[in-house]
Amino acid sequence: MSFDLLQRYRLSSELINAVRGKKPLRILDAGSRIGYLKSFLPEDVIVNLDIGFFSGYSQLVGDVLSLPFSSEAFEFSLSLDVLEHVEPSSRRDLLNEMARVSRDFFIVGAPFKEEQVEEAEKLANDFFLKVSGAENEFLSEHIHFGLPELDKVINWVEDSKFQAVVLPNNYLPRWLIMICLNAYLSHLPRAGDLVNLINSLYDRQFAEFDNCLPAYRHLVLVSKSGSLPAEKIRRRFTSPPLPRDFHRRAWDFAHRLLDELSAHHERVLLTLREEKNKLEKELYEEQERYIRTRMELEGIKGTFAYKLYQKTIGRIFNRSVNP
Repeated sequence: MSFDLLQRYRLSSELINAVRGKKPLRILDAGSRIGYLKSFLPEDVIVNLDIGFFSGYSQLVGDVLSLPFSSEAFEFSLSLDVLEHVEPSSRRDLLNEMARVSRDFFIVGAPFKEEQVEEAEKLANDFFLKVSGAENEFLSEHIHFGLPELDKVINWVEDSKFQAVVLPNNYLPRWLIMICLNAYLSHLPRAGDLVNLINSLYDRQFAEFDNCLPAYRHLVLVSKSGSLPAEKIRRRFTSPPLPRDFHRRAWDFAHRLLDELSAHHERVLLTLREEKNKLEKELYEEQERYIRTRMELEGIKGTFAYKLYQKTIGRIFNRSVNP
């Protein structure tokens, strides 16, 4: 799982645990893809829904603008990084649907319209284009639709007489570095395990300090009943100040990254050499088989039976040409 997914789902699961009244909860993840939330909340009943089918836990195909559930069907619902992929004219419909199917609490998370966020996404998308020859499909859609505006979401909350707490998620400068690093790593040969390792390492080193401003994303925790202890939640889930030795974490991460890159290249070279040796052996064996077959055929041609066969075929051919 990428650092970006880890951070948005971890913060969401921690918020769910902070306001839950019981276990297990019935939770909707609208726009879930394969269903990441279950790994954070294994005891809860998670219903994953997306516009297309992704193989995963309890996965349904449906439209977030017209959810196929009755009103208040879930104790909690969330929609992470979906709002920016919806036409601007329909974004309020998504909010209305999330409120309709939730008994009280729900989360809407997204990168919201800010100059520095838009610039970071443009830089990342340009990097994807240079590395892979194609734009990132998600970032290009953000640019096409335009990012949602946080003020409009807050206005909708107030118009609905709900309560909301807004929390930052994914420190923007590190988000940009990591999203570009992932783009580079994912285009290295046989790099799946390396990508997972680096993202896990980053998460362990920096995640607790990444829920701060400037943020790539904000999570909006909404209560229909107005029962959120807002200040307590903000204090608890906003990252603490950086420790004095924070630079050591950055140094350790960079050092480990270079070590893992070097080790990965060595593993790939070793694998390629082994495959080359295997192919050379198979080629040699095929050449030997060809030579043996050729010699056997030459031997057959010298036999009385083959010569008789040739004469018979020749006579049949002559008769068919000259009846």
